[in-house]
Amino acid sequence: MPEGTNAASITVDSYIIETTVGPDTTFKGNIKTAKPIQIEGYYEGDIDSESVVIVAQIGSFKGNIKCKELRLIGKGEGKVHCTKLMDFAPTGVFTGDLETKDLIIREGSILDGTCKMSSMRNK
Repeated sequence: MPEGTNAASITVDSYIIETTVGPDTTFKGNIKTAKPIQIEGYYEGDIDSESVVIVAQIGSFKGNIKCKELRLIGKGEGKVHCTKLMDFAPTGVFTGDLETKDLIIREGSILDGTCKMSSMRNK
């Protein structure tokens, strides 16, 4: 499991993380990738990933994320569109607009905003 994720909270299926915004790092800009990405620092901007985005417990983002799956262990703010799954760990906090096919919200996590799932069911 990638370092920085919380093994007791979310299982990350054998993803090989090729891009990491490390701890104590601030990144502002846009990323487009077909590979998994992990945020352990602060990320501001847009992410377009054909795979999983993991926001570690020590990580946070502000911006728009379009991905297959988002595993939120840390904090996020903005707009998120997941074609498969949004998965909140007990420490996950998100403020904004969320659109996803499937949603897991564990006790202790916070979703403050809107969530749209119905239109994703037939896609």
